[in-house]
Amino acid sequence: MVADILSRESKEWNKAHIDNLFPELASHILSLRPSILGAKDTFTWPLHKTSNYTVKSGYYSTQTAKHQSANLLSTSGTPWNWKKFIWSQDLLPKLKYFLWKAATNSLRTGENLRKRVLVADTACSRCGEPETLDHILFHCDFAKDVWKAGPWIDVVSTGNSSTFKTLIQEARKWTNLPPHGITGNAFPWFVWSIWTARNLWVFEKRKTTPLETSVKAITSQKEWEQAQSNRPKTTTNRDLTPSLQLSLTNESTIFCNTDATWRSDQQAAGLGWIFTDRHTQVLHQGSIGQRNVPSAYMVEALAIREALIQASSYNYTDICLRTDSQELARAITMRRRSTELFRILSDIDSLVFSPSSPFRSCAVAFTPRARNGPADSLAKACLVSFLGLRP
Repeated sequence: MVADILSRESKEWNKAHIDNLFPELASHILSLRPSILGAKDTFTWPLHKTSNYTVKSGYYSTQTAKHQSANLLSTSGTPWNWKKFIWSQDLLPKLKYFLWKAATNSLRTGENLRKRVLVADTACSRCGEPETLDHILFHCDFAKDVWKAGPWIDVVSTGNSSTFKTLIQEARKWTNLPPHGITGNAFPWFVWSIWTARNLWVFEKRKTTPLETSVKAITSQKEWEQAQSNRPKTTTNRDLTPSLQLSLTNESTIFCNTDATWRSDQQAAGLGWIFTDRHTQVLHQGSIGQRNVPSAYMVEALAIREALIQASSYNYTDICLRTDSQELARAITMRRRSTELFRILSDIDSLVFSPSSPFRSCAVAFTPRARNGPADSLAKACLVSFLGLRP
């Protein structure tokens, strides 16, 4: 069915057929950009930047759906941001896992074991109060003393109303005192230290003082941060690929600046490209208008694809294409294909990297917007002309 509404010559949508067969879906179909170089269809996972399925992205999707559903049934506010408060933190993996277990109240506290009918005595081994997670980490007198000995400018006082999710959010604003030698958020290290101190007491009868527990948390965090600062740093620019290095040193390289402009209200765009030699002498330039373009990101990708096709028609063998979309340049260089741009990026990938590429050397690089003025002006003039507007 899809082949029936594609033009065999141009590989673009046959608008007349679409209007006749699917008038109610015409705008949606036309906004999908097919490959014009014959890229094969494939399965893609839309929740990861590589379009490949990962367990982590699958987990995020289930959590997001679960919390969105829960939010529809309550008026408590926006869903809790798991990625921001737990998974995106620069921490040991075991600490992230511990924070996640604590946030979901999945740790083996006395209260949780009682619910599973695994133990009868669920009282705190230090004070005799019911042993919930928040009691262990914040409400017990032992925990309160640990927090008071913390490294922050303002003394942290954890009352009976303190909860894990509340404090992990507030802790991002706490300021560390310089003499302690730590710079990051100390909250994860403190809750971990309190939890391990509790386990030493419950299972091994090894008693630690609140001050020792606080010092252990600070020392562990300090060691971690020092280890990260001592890691060897790579000096390789991720965008400066071998093909780009070759293009910059090759005397025969032709440079192409591309840009695009987009009118969201009319879903219309103007694409522009300018070919120059190493001495900035203009060799060719061109532009084209496009309709049914749903996003500015797609517009930039269409401009790059069109410029590469034009370069091939001019029989250029060595090309360095420059765009002011840093995200798109990185996606092409690292061969990532988002769901929205999959077919366009497949065509670009074929033109740049495949064995059948028309170029001997080809690179796509980022250039600042301030250096891309001529291509930008060309794209804007094209859009004005395309829509019949006054300049």
